[in-house]
Amino acid sequence: MNPSRPPALLKGIEEEALLGTQACQAVPLSSRIAARDSSFVVEPDGRNVEYVAGPHVGYDELAAELAAKRLALRHLLRDLGGFRIIPGATLPLDEPPEFHLSDPLDPYYRSIRDAYGDRVVTAGSHISIGFGRPEELFRVYRVLRCEAAMYLALSASSPFYRGRVSGRHSTRWDIFPHTPSSVPLFQSHRAYIAWVEEKLRSGEMFNRRHLWVAVRPNGPDTPVNLDRLELRICDAMVDAADLLSITALLEARVLFLLEHPDLDPVAIHPEQQLLEEIATNEAAAAQSSLDANIIRWNDGARVPMRVWIAETLAEIAPIARRAGLRDRLVDFAEPAKLASPAQRWVQRARSGESVVQILESEAVAAERRDGLR
Repeated sequence: MNPSRPPALLKGIEEEALLGTQACQAVPLSSRIAARDSSFVVEPDGRNVEYVAGPHVGYDELAAELAAKRLALRHLLRDLGGFRIIPGATLPLDEPPEFHLSDPLDPYYRSIRDAYGDRVVTAGSHISIGFGRPEELFRVYRVLRCEAAMYLALSASSPFYRGRVSGRHSTRWDIFPHTPSSVPLFQSHRAYIAWVEEKLRSGEMFNRRHLWVAVRPNGPDTPVNLDRLELRICDAMVDAADLLSITALLEARVLFLLEHPDLDPVAIHPEQQLLEEIATNEAAAAQSSLDANIIRWNDGARVPMRVWIAETLAEIAPIARRAGLRDRLVDFAEPAKLASPAQRWVQRARSGESVVQILESEAVAAERRDGLR
């Protein structure tokens, strides 16, 4: 192993925010936000807005841009009528199952409404890591697909849905349409291109970005020109520090995998077995987050999620130290004591707080952290 400091990777974060039904007036609030600031982008349903920070090599720069985007959105929401971002990753209050089409003339938006309804009205935090070589990108993609449940467990923040405690820690990942229905582990870039082209011909994908899976290859001209992997499984995180810690965990894991080219799930197990285990692990993480039990991909053993996280942290510790990421991972130092946002909120609900009380206090705390108050 090369003992020198590994190069920092380009990192970008795409966040979605939930605005709520009260924001859907004659002109949806998301459209009004985008009209005021073009760095914010509408989503198919008018209750969502999206923005991007990065890519950056350094965390200080990434953190500064993320903070600026969050604060700008909060100021826009306040100026446009005293609105606020709903904490978590699903619409938590009891609302009619309607779709508020942000642009009735957009055929892609209409197709999403017709195919999925309001199951897509969720908020996630998507983390992208840059790559220069497609063969490395796809090998790392295969490992991250097998490990994505770990990141969902750490970020789970959607235990409320339709006005009640849903019984799941990530209701978002449980209800969100994963499409196409089966996505391979792609053993080459050529295989990926052929697969996407076939799905476009069959109509299972509406366009080249209609690939909603825990981890996806991405780039300026996907599927041909790729330059990053996008981790899409994380729930929206109200605390930017938590999001940056998970980003550092992902970067350290990628650096470790780049230094260990022998690690490849499809070299150990049949692809279909891996895909079944991936689905099982993601469902377990959505249900119980850090209290889940998962199937470890390298040996097929069933272990607690916290054990899996502790093993991963121990494995990446040397490279995290060399890459200057160790301080970013300090919040994960004791996995036995970790709690996802969903776990904390569910505990408060069990102690007698209402969903509205929890959301109100979390919204106020998030606004203070982001510098609004």
